Amino acid sequence: MKRSKEFVNKTRKLIDCYDVLLIETGGRCGVDAYLDDHLSIARECIRIYGSSEHIIRVINFKMNEYNSDANKNWIYLDKMLSHLTLIKENIYALRERK
Repeated sequence: MKRSKEFVNKTRKLIDCYDVLLIETGGRCGVDAYLDDHLSIARECIRIYGSSEHIIRVINFKMNEYNSDANKNWIYLDKMLSHLTLIKENIYALRERK
């Protein structure tokens, strides 16, 4: 369980890093930034636990958080949600190839 928490924390940190990157670049970064890092975490999680469900839950939580009323007017909301959706889709593709 400790390792699972480590994967969750790494995923959260990468999402936060993308948030900062959006702000620092004025939204001029690609939605695929950090994608390889996320997939690396997911691969390791799948290898150890046979599932990436913990990571998907974090991404869903962050998507709900960004979709909250408090963030509705954030200028990079669409880009952030596209980023999270891309990560989720790629993790699902990894799971299918497993």
